[in-house]
Amino acid sequence: MRAPNQSPSQAQPVNVLEMDAKQRYAYFIRKIVSERQVWGLYADGWAVSGTVDGKMALPLWPEAKYAQLCKNKLWAKHEVTAMSLKTLVEQLIPLLIEQKAIASVFLTPDWKSILITPEQLLADIKRYLYACFQDEKNQQIHDELSAGADKPKPFFS
Repeated sequence: MRAPNQSPSQAQPVNVLEMDAKQRYAYFIRKIVSERQVWGLYADGWAVSGTVDGKMALPLWPEAKYAQLCKNKLWAKHEVTAMSLKTLVEQLIPLLIEQKAIASVFLTPDWKSILITPEQLLADIKRYLYACFQDEKNQQIHDELSAGADKPKPFFS
């Protein structure tokens, strides 16, 4: 699945940790949707942290290497572990909502992260998926018209 409005040749290496929070969050959403997985730290349960206002926060990363960077003394016994996007959406986000917890997205080694409600995380995942499918649908129509088709084929029959 290609990101909306991005050709394969547009992908350029960047230092993701140097991005601002908004850019890191967008990267996180794109990456977990395209890879269909998210990463955390696990040892007899998922690693959690707390916020200054006392909420439980679940750290989540888009790639294993970023989770590995955050294995510190507190989480030294935890293993970098993948979770499917389906498990995140169907099981973990509802649990976070039930527990009144939040997601700590893309925690960095210097303890900067994007704190987001599970409801907003789910909405952003859905919005990105919709944009991806709209982009693919538009590309399909363009390809059919470019190939000389009289009219696009119906999507539903």
